[in-house]
Amino acid sequence: MDAVLGPGASLFVSSVLPKLIAPPAAIILLDWLQKHPDLIPSSLASSSFLSLPQWLLAPSGLAISSLVGTIFPAVLSSALQSIRERYEMWQLNAIRVPVVKGRLPGNFDVLQAMLQSFEEEYAVQFLEDNVEKYGHLFCLRFLGEDLIVTFNPNDIKRIMATDFSVWEKGEKFHDPTGSLLGSGVFNSDGEMWKFHRNMTRPFFSRERITDFEIFKRHSDEAVELIKKRCSAGEAIDLQDIAGRLTMDSATEFLFGRSVDSMSSPLPQPGSTAEDTMDTENGFVKAFNAALSVVGKRLYAGALWRWFEFFEDRTRPHMKVIHDYLDPIVNEALKKREEKELEEKEEEEGSTLLEHLVASTHDRAAIRDELLNILLAGRDTTAHAITAIFYFLATEDKKIFNRLRQEVLDVVGPTNPLPSVEEVKEMKYLRAVINETLRLMPSIPSNIRQANKSSVWVTGDGTRYYIPKGVTATWSTIGLHRRKDLWGPDALIFDPDRWLDERNKKYYLANPFIYLPFHGGPRICLGQQFALNEASFFVIRLLQAFDDIHFSPESYPAGMLPPEGWKAGKARKPMEKVYPMTHLTMYIKRMDTILGPGASQFVSDILPKLIIPPAVIILLDWLQKHPDLIPASLAVPSPFLSLPPWLLTPTSLVISSLVATISPSVLSIAFQSLRERYEMWQLNAIRVPVVKGKLPGNFDVLKAMVQSFEEEYAVQFLSDNAEKYGNLFCLRFLGEDLIVTFNPNDIKRIMATDFPVWEKGEKFHDPTGSLLGSGVFNSDGEMWKFHRNMTRPFFSRERITDFEIFKRHSDQAVDLIKKRCLLGEAIDLQDIAGRLTMDSATEFLFGRSVDSMSSPLPLPGSTMEDNMDTENGFVKAFNAALSVVGKRLYAGSHWRWFEFWSDKTRPHMKVIHDYLDPIVNEAFKKRGGKQLEDKDTEGDKEGGTLLEDLVASTQDRAAIRDQLLNILLAGRDTTAHAITAIFYFLATEDKKILNRLRQEVLDVVGPTNPMPSVEEVKEMKYLRAVINETLRLMPSIPANIRQANKSSVWITGDGTRYYIPKGATATWSTIGLHRRKDLWGPDALIFDPDRWLDERNKKYYLANPFIYLPFHGGPRICLGQQFALNEASFFVIRLLQAFDEIHFSPESFPAVTLPPEEWKTSGKARKPMEKVHPMTHLTMYIKGGLWVRMREA
Repeated sequence: MDAVLGPGASLFVSSVLPKLIAPPAAIILLDWLQKHPDLIPSSLASSSFLSLPQWLLAPSGLAISSLVGTIFPAVLSSALQSIRERYEMWQLNAIRVPVVKGRLPGNFDVLQAMLQSFEEEYAVQFLEDNVEKYGHLFCLRFLGEDLIVTFNPNDIKRIMATDFSVWEKGEKFHDPTGSLLGSGVFNSDGEMWKFHRNMTRPFFSRERITDFEIFKRHSDEAVELIKKRCSAGEAIDLQDIAGRLTMDSATEFLFGRSVDSMSSPLPQPGSTAEDTMDTENGFVKAFNAALSVVGKRLYAGALWRWFEFFEDRTRPHMKVIHDYLDPIVNEALKKREEKELEEKEEEEGSTLLEHLVASTHDRAAIRDELLNILLAGRDTTAHAITAIFYFLATEDKKIFNRLRQEVLDVVGPTNPLPSVEEVKEMKYLRAVINETLRLMPSIPSNIRQANKSSVWVTGDGTRYYIPKGVTATWSTIGLHRRKDLWGPDALIFDPDRWLDERNKKYYLANPFIYLPFHGGPRICLGQQFALNEASFFVIRLLQAFDDIHFSPESYPAGMLPPEGWKAGKARKPMEKVYPMTHLTMYIKRMDTILGPGASQFVSDILPKLIIPPAVIILLDWLQKHPDLIPASLAVPSPFLSLPPWLLTPTSLVISSLVATISPSVLSIAFQSLRERYEMWQLNAIRVPVVKGKLPGNFDVLKAMVQSFEEEYAVQFLSDNAEKYGNLFCLRFLGEDLIVTFNPNDIKRIMATDFPVWEKGEKFHDPTGSLLGSGVFNSDGEMWKFHRNMTRPFFSRERITDFEIFKRHSDQAVDLIKKRCLLGEAIDLQDIAGRLTMDSATEFLFGRSVDSMSSPLPLPGSTMEDNMDTENGFVKAFNAALSVVGKRLYAGSHWRWFEFWSDKTRPHMKVIHDYLDPIVNEAFKKRGGKQLEDKDTEGDKEGGTLLEDLVASTQDRAAIRDQLLNILLAGRDTTAHAITAIFYFLATEDKKILNRLRQEVLDVVGPTNPMPSVEEVKEMKYLRAVINETLRLMPSIPANIRQANKSSVWITGDGTRYYIPKGATATWSTIGLHRRKDLWGPDALIFDPDRWLDERNKKYYLANPFIYLPFHGGPRICLGQQFALNEASFFVIRLLQAFDEIHFSPESFPAVTLPPEEWKTSGKARKPMEKVHPMTHLTMYIKGGLWVRMREA
């Protein structure tokens, strides 16, 4: 909405306007009910009910109700938060951080002073002024929003390192900076941050950052420009030169070519670079302007949108930035020749831009990352160089002369390419740079948000309470100038402090007092690049020039410090320039407590229920206190005659219901109008909607959920396909679920329109408690991060490591043989689950969990009946999958079916109890190294997925998420495939089993325990059996996506169906695989020969998107060959050992076989089935697969 309205207007329309409308709407409805007494319940049908006073409908009365309805929820939320925080403070035995007190309500005067200081004063001056009054730790509070400010190194260390996982950039940083930085490395948290950081790390390797040839080319250009200007006897703006130098170096370093900003005209004395900026450097101007806007937003906190109510102030600058970057990106994309995503991911670009283009076609994502890295590679270094020469030009000339002499002694007067070793040798140069970044750090302050409450203990033992959700900022510039940390001369520019005893006394005793490049896991990757570039340019300039003089007369009017600074505090009297800040410095030129349903009720619905009765009660209170009523409302008796019926419970309930329902009705109405307009524009019609008998299609929803729990897998969707065709829509309370069985529609979702169709919030929300943010539950850059991290673990070498399959297949065969010796049936679904669990855990963790050692279920029971701790994980995982599957079919209403309790919670506890010891053991082996140490080693890939994850993060929840996601692929889907293969071999024509076994004996032999990859490939009939199994019983019987923009689906007969933005679409893989018009009249019959005769060419090869057991497009299953290899291997080993397999219905647990009516009145494959196929996220057989087998 920000793209249409301004940020403030967008917030107003989405959050404030509904609260303003609801109370007057409730009052007007009650008035309407008065005028239609026949609609009023008999309990209210009295004369008093009909005496609604007119003042209540007057504009003033309605306005008061609106204001109360708007303010009350905020007051209630603030009160509840205050109670929670007071309780936590009492628990933690802590006190609040001292709050800066203003004179105006909401501390508006303090907010105004801060913003004014930010725009007109010395960099971060406002924060330093408050230190004198409140100490080095204080709190700025604006309208209930707290900003904790600290100048203490111990507090900053907590944020950056010790409590790193607690302190995120957070939404309070993402929201104001998003229009500039998007989702890049500086504006992301958690896995997304790790993705960006890991992607960026190779571009700051030692080989790259010591490639001084780049610095030489651009430094030489800069020196020549300066010489030309000096030969004309004119002053030069070194801040402008530094900006051009770092821009050209950074773009060559990142893009592989320089943007050549040095060729643009230089500003003349008395003007600024902006005054003469051409298109090339228009980017720099726009970037600086956008940075300035974003800096102000950060200091305004959550209120920033109200200062940009009608217009996003970054928008015009971002247009310039995008116009500048798009041609560069387009050229890179053109060179890439629009290769498919799968191919691109396999080769790494030589520059960051090439790497990004190889990973995504998303121009916005590429721009985000480029802008983030440019901010580090150009903007901060430009300030550092500027500040170095500011001090060299204004401080004691002895400093300049001493530094120049070191340059001449070490490098020489003419050497154009100093070496890395020579730069390292120059101790005084490094001291000058360190001292510059101490007094004028490029990033003068920073900000974080707490994701949980904590306590900060000061040196005197005071315990300060830091609440969850609070924002904290620290002043690097203030920290760097504290006399108690740096000595009495802290404000003086003195490079020798880094060379004499003061270095040991202050800095080395407490390194967190000096943080120009941040610290902890987020320490700047490009710090050495910046230091090298700054050092190189200083050397080259001091080789060429033997004197530098500050030139105040050359400054534009109003740019030098005001006269009042001479009597100012701290460094103000010393400054010859006007230091300012945006994100970087520059010199002035210009669900765990409540159930899911209850949680949603409390957060979304309860306030709407409370507000209208609260308004009515408040108005009644005003009647009883007429002295508090404004003069404009102080009309005679009617105002004081609020009828008693208005305060009756029934009336209050009606007002609550109206206010709760009206915003939803209004939202649906607006959405309907938008969609009707889009349909008219696109000349399309709606997808046919399944019609129920009850309002909101509650009967349809109930039937779907019931079918999911009790019926044949995805039967409900197949039943509706008979009535409405292969494309229809399920609508529940205004929520649409588009269902398709058409291969062309599915191809659009999976491949053709892949960027349009995301997993989306409607998938993330119901599956999040199980899958977290792992590869199957993420989109965009997060999905690419997880996929790229997972890809190495499905290399050809790994998936053909049949030794893993052999060990666990041998165990499985031995277990089956022992059971057969006793003459008992065995549950092959249980065996398949154990086999794939053991193989997957060895493949992923480096060791098997040895589930084969657990007792097998006995006939008549299920594996759950005697599950021990080891296999309790399997039981819990299956149960959680079942819950999540039901949620997906219930859509966004799933929370109401779990009102009081999250049904995955007990299962997830079992899962976590199972995984945590494995993860903890991996951490223990890792030796508890800090994240940064691990990252350094991270270039060397771990031997298993778990090792790699532990090397990348200390976040146990993130590791669990990824393990569960990969286990779902590596274990659960393959287990079903193996089960289904033996179901068909045991129940279909015995000729199939005999023919397959003969192929095994012919190709592999009766006793060879280790079939080769080549032998498996040679077995055409085995592959046909597997293909046919996955056609009739695919492991993933249905899938789901959400559209991020509207589109049109055109059917074979030319009908244009409208697919609205936000719509959820599901496709039935099992239904697609059984369509007779796609697979022939025998589509419901299990016949492996269809993959070997002319039917394969006629149906499948003519349209490959009719067969999708492993998905398709960019999200195609990485582990498909692993699954096929494991299934093939186990089938071979079992058919070597056994020559007969018989279905054993008498061994099934009670009520798990198909009901009798399936044989007589069932449709499709129901009459043929001997088992009850069901589904959660994957398919499974109810009660297991019980068979008897004869050993060969």
